[in-house]
Parts: sequence; structure tokens; C-alpha cells
Amino acid sequence: MESSQRRGLARIALLVSISILSVLALLTTVQLLTELSSAKAATEGLSDRVSTDISPTLQLLAFQPSGGGCLFTARLSDALSHTQYTISSYHHTDVDYWQTAVTVTTDILGVASARVWSRCYHGGDSTWYVFARLEQAGVFQVESNHLDCLSLPDNTIASYGSHPVDDSTNDDWVYRQSPPGPDSLRIWVRNVAERTALAGAISICSAKAGYCLPEQSLVDGGAGLYTYVWPITSLPCTDDYRVQLTLRDGDGGLGGLDSFVKLSGRAMWVWGEGVDGSNPIIWAILTDQDHDGNGTGDREEWLAFCNAPYGVPDPYVTTSYLSVYPYISYTGTLVTDTIQSFLAAAHATGEVRVEAMAGTHEWVETDGGLQDGKDLCDAILGFNRAGTTSAQRFDGIHYDVEHDAWYTGSRWPRYLDLISYCQAQVNTYNQTHEPIVFGVDVPPHFETGPGSSGAVKSVWDVLSIVDYITLMDYRDFADVRWDGRTDGIIPRAESFVVDGNALGKPVIIGVELKPNPYNHVTFFEECPSYMENELRKVSQHFAGDWAYRGIAIHYYDVWQGKGCVFLPVVLKSSNH
Repeated sequence: MESSQRRGLARIALLVSISILSVLALLTTVQLLTELSSAKAATEGLSDRVSTDISPTLQLLAFQPSGGGCLFTARLSDALSHTQYTISSYHHTDVDYWQTAVTVTTDILGVASARVWSRCYHGGDSTWYVFARLEQAGVFQVESNHLDCLSLPDNTIASYGSHPVDDSTNDDWVYRQSPPGPDSLRIWVRNVAERTALAGAISICSAKAGYCLPEQSLVDGGAGLYTYVWPITSLPCTDDYRVQLTLRDGDGGLGGLDSFVKLSGRAMWVWGEGVDGSNPIIWAILTDQDHDGNGTGDREEWLAFCNAPYGVPDPYVTTSYLSVYPYISYTGTLVTDTIQSFLAAAHATGEVRVEAMAGTHEWVETDGGLQDGKDLCDAILGFNRAGTTSAQRFDGIHYDVEHDAWYTGSRWPRYLDLISYCQAQVNTYNQTHEPIVFGVDVPPHFETGPGSSGAVKSVWDVLSIVDYITLMDYRDFADVRWDGRTDGIIPRAESFVVDGNALGKPVIIGVELKPNPYNHVTFFEECPSYMENELRKVSQHFAGDWAYRGIAIHYYDVWQGKGCVFLPVVLKSSNH
């Protein structure tokens, strides 16, 4: 009996234990499911943002009417620095309709801007509003303000510009620093409806110069004109002064634009000519000899020309791509002291940069040629390391490697190998020395856009590697020529500048001056005044693009001797 009772109590105890364990297991399961649910919710919350420390701001401003809709300035701030973002525009009727998307890369301040288009009408009727959305790596970040389509016509921009206070005709957004340039610039914007009493504001920042002008008020000049006089006398000479102009009314109307004033000059190729293993033109510039026999040392002549082409200080040259053949070769530098003395003299002006230039198609023909291109890059960096001060060193390396048959053999893979190697070596050098840049020349027939990546002649892949490119955009007209040609400098450069904006890489636009049997390719036949007018159109067109860094002239010898070329006029006699 006692034994039976003990067995019964044991069964009861076992059942109770099982019940307790079941309850505990159930509670544990519930807790685990709760934790998993919380973790999933937390993960989903994190997926909506890239960083908990960054809260980007996206502002949409009316810019200009365009093609049944409107171009808008999309202004991004407080974002991650040096990061790609996608800005998409939408218009809303009963639902949100996607319109266009652009890719931008922020600067070190986490700022970027772009022009985006959106329809404002649907079926002949005005849509309700337009807005933009920001994504980073496919993840939604933030939505912009909404702009009422009915208010847009009165809030767009009719025109804008920037010019020295004493020269209202010079609106190319590229100016030299004072002295001897202007002490200040007048920056202006005009409302399309000539509205007065708008609240106009301007801010100006430069990441390179470490400069930021807090928001200032624009002066209402009447008839929709708003201006600001910007003192520039003591500012560093750089090419990335971002100007943000905003016009607000009291009813939510918002218009404005972002542009860039470049307190800098042009770039210029300086080739010389190889003669029996020497380059007498370059040697004369290096040593200040009088090779051209005009009684002036060629270095002094070159510096004077950089300072004042045509004898006037605008437009001037701040960067020279100087051929180093044959004085720096694959095996080293032949005349180190001579080149160091030349660079010290050039840098003493305070305004001239010199990049070591070289290039041949032979570098992509064979593996041996590829090694030559790499060795020359190493030799230039070796020369720089030998300099005791930055004044004795090149400011960059500039490669010009051209070919008519990139698709043949392994030429394109060799080219990518070459520029990847040189950029990596420059990056390593920059870790222990004052930074320099590596850039390359590219022709306009290269493929653009992210879709070209991986293809032969993809400028997207080139820009993804190097610090900057110079586009050989050889035309003698900005947009439309007198004879009806429409393949001008601007349309041919457009997609390259777009890629530069997307990747955060500068694009310099090069033009040709030497004689060419196809006269639409070169400014050789035109007077300087005509050329400068066309190049001003180019600068005005790309003023709102971060990537655009001005004009490069090909090349020094021809530009130096440029004047008007008057072609003979042939009159047809009525007797024949």
C-alpha cells in the first residue's frame, strides 16, 4: 500500500513537472516570437535609413518652364559626404507619377544639386503638385517639399548671371582672383514674372577653400531683378564656389537655382615637338632660352602668356599640361635640377599649376608598351619625391593615350590597367606628400552613362578610376553653327558632364586651335573675339553643373600666335 502511494505521488509529480515545463516552453516560445518580431521591426526600421546620424534634406525649387513641364532645382544638404544619391521627380494628380531620375555625388560638405524635370500638366489640366524623393543605394531617404503647379509660372527664373562689378557684359562665371582681377562680383537672378518684394537669399560655399558665406539677402532692384555684390579680393583661387540663390514669396512660392563661380582660369596643353631625341620648344621653356628668337626667354614668355592671353588678364591660364618628353623617361629623370628650377619659377607666381603630360598609343599595343606607361608614371612620382618642397614638384600627371581601334586585341583592357595603376600610385604618393591629381584626355565618341560600364570605350569606367578627365570636344561653335550644324561643344559634352556630376569627378572641356582640313573642328580660322563668345556660352550653359571645371585650349604654340585670319572674299561677276 505504501509502495503504491509512492508510485502514485511520483506520477502526479511527473505530470506537474511536465505541465510546468510545457508552460515554460510556451512562454519561451512566445518570448522568442516577440523578440523575433521586434528584431524584424527594428530591421525594417533600419532599412529605411542608411545612417541614424544623418538626416538629409531635399529642397525643390522652381527653375524654368521646359517641354510641357518645368525644370526644378533639387538641392540636397546634410547628407553623407562623397556619396552617390538618386533624386527622382514626381507629379501628383490622383496618384504619384514618376517623371525623371538623376544621380549625384555629394561633396565633402554633404551637399549636391541637380536639375530635374517634371510634368505640370496632364490631359491639358494642371496637376496638383510636384515633389522629389531621395534614395541612397536603393533605400528611400527623404521626400522634398511639394510645389503647387498653379504657382509655378510666377516663380520660375527668367535669367541669372555673375560678372565683375565694372563689366556687366562678362557673364561666363569664370574670373581670376584679385589682383589684378576685380575686387568683387555682382551675382544676379531675375524672376520670370518680374515680381517685386520677393525674399531673395544667397549663400556661397567652397569645400576646397574651406569657405562658407552665411545666407545673405539679395537686393531688390525692381522688375524682378535681385542682386548681391560678393567681395572676392582675399578669397582662395579655386573652382568650386557653390552659389545657392533662392526667391520666396509669402504664399509658399519658391524658386531658385544652384550655380558655380570659378575663381580660376583655363587649362592649356603645352606639347612642343620631338626632334632627334630632344624637344627644343619644351627645353627652351624649362631653361628660359630664346628658342623662337624674339629676344625674350621662352619661360618668361610662357608665364606672361598664362597671365594675360591676348595681352589682357581675362581669360588667363592656371593649369598647363606640360610635355615631359624626353626629359623624364621610363628609366628616370635626365635633368632633375633644371625641371625643379622651372617649377619653382612657375609656382612663384602663385597662380600657375603644372601637370606632367605624356602619352602614346604604343602603351596599349603590347604588354611591353603598357609597362612603359607604368614606368613613366613611377618616374614622374620619383621626380616629385626628390623635390624638397612642393614648389619643386608637379601638381599632377596628365596622360593622353589615343587610338583609332580600341576594339582590337587587348588595347582597352591594357588602357584600364594603365590608368588604374597610375591612379593607385598617385593615391599612395598623396598619403605622404601634398596631394596631386591624375587625369586623362578622352574623345567625344566614348560611351557615357552607367549602362556603358564594362563596355569598350566606357567613359563611366574611366571616370570611376581617375581624378578627372579632359574632353577633347573639338568644335568651333557652342551649340548651333551658322551653317546649321547642331553638333556643337555643348551637346557633345552634355552626357560627359552628367557622368561627372553622378560620379563626383571634374570634367574639363577642351577645344582645338591648330589648323584642320575640317574647319568646324577648330577655332583656327576665327578671331579671338568669336572664340571667346562661343566659350562664354559654354561656361554659362554648364554653370549649374558641379563637374564642369572650365575650358582647356589645345595648344600653347597656336594660341600664343592667334589673331584674326581673314579669308579672301570671292565675288561672282554678273557677266559670267
